[in-house]
Amino acid sequence: PLQIELQECEQNTVVLDSLNNVAKQLVNNEFLKHRDKRVRAIVSCCLADILKLYAVDQPPYSDNELKAIFSLFISQLKELSNISDPYYDNRFYLLESLSMVQSILIIKQLNNSAAMMTELFKTIFGLAK
Repeated sequence: PLQIELQECEQNTVVLDSLNNVAKQLVNNEFLKHRDKRVRAIVSCCLADILKLYAVDQPPYSDNELKAIFSLFISQLKELSNISDPYYDNRFYLLESLSMVQSILIIKQLNNSAAMMTELFKTIFGLAK
């Protein structure tokens, strides 16, 4: 599956051009706003891996696409409080990926990022309670 393939890719060895098509397909609203929780959880992990592979300074997305991606990330992170959720592992992977790769830094590059940054930190601090 795509999720495993992306997780196993190494940032320094992957040919980014080979990921362009997948990167663009993943930001389609069909995936970002899919009605199935499992699909949204997997897509969020795949997008986190795409951001990792492209590096923080060169994401393959427009500002609007990045805002949609981080909105998805925030909604997924809010679900981490339920450890019995069947997609908990996906969401925890997302949190780990965002913290290790520092993809969160992309938010501050976006226009009007303060509200999104505030929501992200409220979500993370809410989980720490």
